[in-house]
Amino acid sequence: MARNSALRFFSLLIIGALVSAYVAEYYFGIAPCHYCFYQRYLFMAAAACFLIKPIHKLGFLALLAGLALSLYQIGLEQHLWTDILHKCKAPLPQFTSDTQLHDFLKEAPIVRCDQVNWRIFGISAVIWIALFQAGLVILYSLIMGRYRYDK
Repeated sequence: MARNSALRFFSLLIIGALVSAYVAEYYFGIAPCHYCFYQRYLFMAAAACFLIKPIHKLGFLALLAGLALSLYQIGLEQHLWTDILHKCKAPLPQFTSDTQLHDFLKEAPIVRCDQVNWRIFGISAVIWIALFQAGLVILYSLIMGRYRYDK
């Protein structure tokens, strides 16, 4: 019983993180980069897997993948490496007129993944996300290790 409660708790924490990301985007106008969207997809997958007991270990793998992606993005922000995945720059659609290009540039937010776009208490939001995911990974390992031999 305690194991199921822990898995639901993980889902709630992750859903809370997703809600805060959408509030930041739609209420505060902080546009996400490509990697932020990938983080959200991994969070959604982890939350869903934690709610379905037989596949909760896939949720753990989604958290690990999200942590790896966060660490990669921290390296981009700190200019430790360049973007080998080439996701920092969005491909431009084909325009048939100058007006279409002008309208696109007026409306499309330019969000670079190799710059800090949002700081919380002076620390990059990506670092906060990585810390959150690392905490979840450690907590999951401790809790599931405790119930490993329970039937």
